[in-house]
Amino acid sequence: MKNDAVMSKDEVQDLIKKFSIAYDIVRVVDPEKKEVLSFDGTDYKETRFEPCFAVWEKDKRCDNCISIKACMDKKRMSKFEFRNEEAYSVLSVPILIGEQGHEHMAALELVNHVTEETTFQAKGNTALEKHVQRLNQRMYEDSLTGVYNRRYYDEDRYIMDLSESLPKQICYVIIDINRFKYVNDHFGHSCGDELLVAVAAALQKNVRQSDRLMRIGGDEFLLVLRDCSRLFAEKKILQLKEAVSLISKKWMGEYTPSISVGMSYADQFDGTRKCLEMLFHEADERMYDDKSMPVQKKKSMLIVDDLEVNREVLKHYFLQDFDIYEAENGREALRVLKSNIIEVVITDIYMPEMDGLTLTREIRRDPELASVIVFVVTERGEKHEIGALEAGADDFINKPFNPELLSHRMRGVLSQNTVFNRISQYQLSFNQNQIAFATIRLEQGCVVFQYVNDAFAQMMDGTPQEFISGRKGLHFKGFTEFLKDVSTSYQRNTMTVHDETTNQYYDIVAYAQDNGFCSFIVLKNLLRKVNSFLAGF
Repeated sequence: MKNDAVMSKDEVQDLIKKFSIAYDIVRVVDPEKKEVLSFDGTDYKETRFEPCFAVWEKDKRCDNCISIKACMDKKRMSKFEFRNEEAYSVLSVPILIGEQGHEHMAALELVNHVTEETTFQAKGNTALEKHVQRLNQRMYEDSLTGVYNRRYYDEDRYIMDLSESLPKQICYVIIDINRFKYVNDHFGHSCGDELLVAVAAALQKNVRQSDRLMRIGGDEFLLVLRDCSRLFAEKKILQLKEAVSLISKKWMGEYTPSISVGMSYADQFDGTRKCLEMLFHEADERMYDDKSMPVQKKKSMLIVDDLEVNREVLKHYFLQDFDIYEAENGREALRVLKSNIIEVVITDIYMPEMDGLTLTREIRRDPELASVIVFVVTERGEKHEIGALEAGADDFINKPFNPELLSHRMRGVLSQNTVFNRISQYQLSFNQNQIAFATIRLEQGCVVFQYVNDAFAQMMDGTPQEFISGRKGLHFKGFTEFLKDVSTSYQRNTMTVHDETTNQYYDIVAYAQDNGFCSFIVLKNLLRKVNSFLAGF
């Protein structure tokens, strides 16, 4: 059967009849639309009567969809599939259907039931399924670093994984470790392997769940970003370079890890082999261009203040270490952030059009600005300070500000991974035992305390040991669901709760960490209590 020949409706029907003699299931699917095609009508138009994955009793596209791969590569593919603990062999053959000039690609799927007698006689089919699943997982995993391997890239698995359709935008990022040969030659290959593992871990920690990181050879990695803007990808590259530069091992001495990166981007991705090869080639060339360029260590800073004199003071102080951008208000600042790669924002709290707290909230709502570090310059007073942190600021500093103090606190925040390890910002600004603070994790839907400070235990009438051991807990209405939402969404959130025993209201401000833990503080809400009291008169 010639895969490049255009077949008519009658020819397809005849093909299905012939193969039905030898196969249990013979069908034609449109893998991009995820539909089975029927050719029983009198005219050419096919009848789409069910999603192709329904036969396997699934509610979404198969993770290992070979039909779309067969159509992309224009060659036959095979796999095992399972239904109700029974195994099936699937062969997918790409075919062109239609009339000359109006043809489209589809896949002829030939399926046979794999019986116990023909395979594992002594083993049950459940064992076969688990065995195949383990083999599939190991097949695409790099044995050293644990990320995806070259085979995963060669078979284009990253295109369809975790998605029902082709991505609209796709970005290739090729990453190469600088001076890796020097590490192997001067410290030994065991240290080289240790560096590879550390770099892979740093990269993996700073990408989204939908992104795919692959080791494609030696010290070279490929990161594929799906459905993102070009600006998002450019910011992600800066974040990855920063993460690798923070890797530290005892044997490194004066060696500082760094990476060269090349990026290519398609905003109208069509999934063709030509497009994939072009993306890889462009990214590879730009990686070598990056390797030949001097390392740029300056970060970018946006100073937001309606008073020019304040901007000039900060600009003068930070100009040596940062590329400086300026804005007179929050609205102008958002325009600068959308069109430039900004890593640090210092904003005044009071400004026309959009104040600093509103600006901070807008930054935190935008996923593409998730890595931006925000400092708010506030008036002295607990109300302003807590307001800045509740809005999502990484830290604050009071007026009149001391640039040296601001620089010191900035270095403290920059030294942490503020994208996913943003532990409660209150720890940066307060003595922990002045504010009721606790850290929890969720186990099978239940709140388990990991750390409780003295202020928290005293406010809740207990001891830290009672909370950590589970003898005492918080039973506010909706509290567990609130923390569960914060832990899974990585969004800061607040809630007000009522203790009916003491008739006390509390404000809870929670922050998620990337390891499943959640940090939160508890503040007494005296205003709600007073309003509740007055409502009784």
